[in-house]
Amino acid sequence: MTLNLFRERWLGLMFAGGVATLIWASAVWGDVGRGRHKRVYVVPRAGPVKVDADLGDWDLSGQIWIYVVSETAEMQSARYAMMYDSEALYISGVVRDPSPMMNRHDPNVDPDKAWDADVCQIFMTLDPSLPYPVQRNSFSKDESSDMCTLLLWYYTDRQEPNLVALKAMLFSNPLRADLGERGVIPRDRYQAAFRKAEDGRGYTFEYRIPWNTLGVSKAPRAGDMLAGTVCFFWGTPDGLKTAGGSAWAYDVMGKPGFPFQSSDCWGRMIFTDRNNLPREMVEEGVPPEPPLPLTFEYDLPEDAQVTIQLHDATGRVVRILVAQGERRAGRVVERWDGLDATGKVLPAGRYAWKGLYHQPIRTKFILSAHNSGQPPYKTDDNTGGWGGDHGVSTTVCPAGDTMLLAWNVCESGWGIIRTDLAGKKIWGSKHCATHLATDGQRIFAAGDHGFEGGRGVKVFDLRDCRPLNFGNGQPELPAPAGGDEKTDEVTGLACGGGVLYAAYKERNLVAAFDALSGTLKASWPVPAPGRMALRPDGSLAVISGGEGHSVAQGPSRRAPRNCCGC
Repeated sequence: MTLNLFRERWLGLMFAGGVATLIWASAVWGDVGRGRHKRVYVVPRAGPVKVDADLGDWDLSGQIWIYVVSETAEMQSARYAMMYDSEALYISGVVRDPSPMMNRHDPNVDPDKAWDADVCQIFMTLDPSLPYPVQRNSFSKDESSDMCTLLLWYYTDRQEPNLVALKAMLFSNPLRADLGERGVIPRDRYQAAFRKAEDGRGYTFEYRIPWNTLGVSKAPRAGDMLAGTVCFFWGTPDGLKTAGGSAWAYDVMGKPGFPFQSSDCWGRMIFTDRNNLPREMVEEGVPPEPPLPLTFEYDLPEDAQVTIQLHDATGRVVRILVAQGERRAGRVVERWDGLDATGKVLPAGRYAWKGLYHQPIRTKFILSAHNSGQPPYKTDDNTGGWGGDHGVSTTVCPAGDTMLLAWNVCESGWGIIRTDLAGKKIWGSKHCATHLATDGQRIFAAGDHGFEGGRGVKVFDLRDCRPLNFGNGQPELPAPAGGDEKTDEVTGLACGGGVLYAAYKERNLVAAFDALSGTLKASWPVPAPGRMALRPDGSLAVISGGEGHSVAQGPSRRAPRNCCGC
């Protein structure tokens, strides 16, 4: 790591009698952004609004600043605002993000996973008459159409804005089932636009959502209040998942809590009767930022991490002004409140600041224990780490000159990984599986006992394990008619010749589907079928009743034949 020293600078401090007003306790410094605002004001639309991600026609007086922590606000923050009229709700955000508008969750495949990358997520009630706070939670599975979850994101692959509206808070049931079973709002039922920032390090979005799209028959009026909260998530550069808890910002909260689990911590969305709100009204109750009357400037040659210390005339360090803070290349302005490291006012005198800058500190792998990853830790390109971290390994599946490995449960780890023949990981997916098959371009998986769940057969892209739909538009293969949730559990998979085979042990059944469309082709009885594989002669090898058998590819073979000819 190369450390680059700044030239030493001197600051002459002339303190007046009123300097005592500079004393601030560190407890009120607004460093952590979680729940800084207890309310957000929804102002009336003042004039015509064109939905083009240019907010010049907005009244932004109610806008609030949301961030994860202040030190990374240049990279992870959003200025959020809301307006309303009798017909629609307007939502906007100006987001800082070094890899902007990266969310590769396809609304046609896995819209409920759109939260897991760059996204704005809003939880809110839709009925002003509900008592505040609203006492509901996800554990009781108490969902109704008078509260919702909104997911606002830009699908990178097709360069399109999207909107999902679900009944809060289970992420499972659409707010308007008549508009689509998965909560994806049709594009003719709202307006939206995204625009990347000129410096490439952020974006602006704007939505107009009619009240009737949300199923609201009587629009909120001035003086009304809805319970709600706002979340911004920042994703990894590949757009396939969030960057974790250090990239999640929650705001508009009445008290501490998990907004996606319990609504009693939601803040207030207050509909005002006027525009041009004063900042003291909007920021009421927000921890005040410390006054920083003393400034100095320097030119930074490159984007880097910066550390700056303050020294007194004897060379003693009296304050660390910046500790490994992210700064951008060019002219940088730093501010200081005149206090030492303990919060006391420094006496008048001459003080020098010294600094260094460097690229982010990186780790060097030495060794690992109980982990086959190369390297064993997570990496941005998704090749680090290994497999599941809660469940057990379940199956392997060859895919050309690579291998697929699966675990039945994962949380921090990966449930399905792809490796080369030397065991080097190519990618990892949070989806889990007990059974796998592939046609060389897609992966078919069943038996996910992790957080994603599902007993049926799902389909993924072999290149990166992104979820896909079958040709019939469904993300999961339905079992043949006649079973139930328990008996439709898949107990074996195989694929070949454009046909996907699935075993259902509890139903004594094997079914053949068109692998592309997902259409059922045939089914036939097999006693207690389990794992399966296609043999070179085209017959299907099945573990039936604990023994190996060969089954013809079709219903004409009514009973299995023992593979060894016995």
